[in-house]
Amino acid sequence: MTAFDLFLIVGSTAGIVLGLFFSLVLFRKPCQPPYSNQLLALLLFFLALRIGKSVFYNFVELPVWIKNLGLACNLAVGPLLFLYGTSLYQKHYRWKPIEFLHFLPAAGYVIFAGWIPNDGVSLFWKISYSLILLQSFGYVSLAFWLLQNRFDSGTPSAKWYAYLSLGLAAMWLVYWMIFLGAIPIYLAGAFSFTLLVGLIGYLSLDQRSPYAMALVQKYQSSNLDRNRSRSIIQRTRLLLQEERLFLDPGLSLDQLARKVGTTSKTLSQAINENTAHNFTHLINSYRIEHACKLLVDLHYRKEKIIVVALESGFNSLSSFNAVFKKLKNMTPTEFRKSFPNS
Repeated sequence: MTAFDLFLIVGSTAGIVLGLFFSLVLFRKPCQPPYSNQLLALLLFFLALRIGKSVFYNFVELPVWIKNLGLACNLAVGPLLFLYGTSLYQKHYRWKPIEFLHFLPAAGYVIFAGWIPNDGVSLFWKISYSLILLQSFGYVSLAFWLLQNRFDSGTPSAKWYAYLSLGLAAMWLVYWMIFLGAIPIYLAGAFSFTLLVGLIGYLSLDQRSPYAMALVQKYQSSNLDRNRSRSIIQRTRLLLQEERLFLDPGLSLDQLARKVGTTSKTLSQAINENTAHNFTHLINSYRIEHACKLLVDLHYRKEKIIVVALESGFNSLSSFNAVFKKLKNMTPTEFRKSFPNS
């Protein structure tokens, strides 16, 4: 066994372990919208089983029923991707009996696992496997249709779902190329799953990802729908821009909510859902953008940083420096020096 073979095996196995781990974590984590975490957990679970079959099949001949169960898992992933997307944009999503029709092909492979030909060479297998791959691409296409027609573009949920759909599309493309012989390494498909799970793990560290957002549990009983939530955040941004309310160091959530014409709880939810951040972060982001304009303004070139901080709505230089560094990855002084000719 070469070092490259060992690398592929370890890499492929890591994806299976991580996929099962993330699946378990998601099953145990309550979420809003209902069922979304459970649907993603099932998607990762069936993918891990399907990839696990591929890894074992690379070394030993498997019974036909095990190989077909792997294909059944494959057939379940596409519908789960579609239903997961539906649960993200429909706040009060609930399972509907008719949705189980999506899983009829997978159920067929489970029921007839011991009899469906799966030898890798027969015409029936080539046609059936081609149709399975086409089914996977079909559901990825449905996922992009959802993104285009149902999601609010630019929202954290839309970005997250787009990344997930693109990752699955790339993985199915690898399997298609293996099937056509364009990629001679069978474990490349399993390795691509490890990269996909790695992407999920990386995105889970981002607080803006629906996978990681603990804030969703705060609004389980809220009746605020997507359209009203979006309308509230639009009014909020308009007020902040036109009246520059963020320049008031004492601006509170309650004061802003009264200006917008809603309650502080509703405004907080609208900010969370549409920006994946809280009230403080939203106001500070406006203050820092205002400060950046002052820092490069010729009339403020000789002013001390504390003057810019106070005129941007901050109470102290220390808090201004900390927030500026966090949002811009540099200090106010470094930012000013990066514009020497301003």
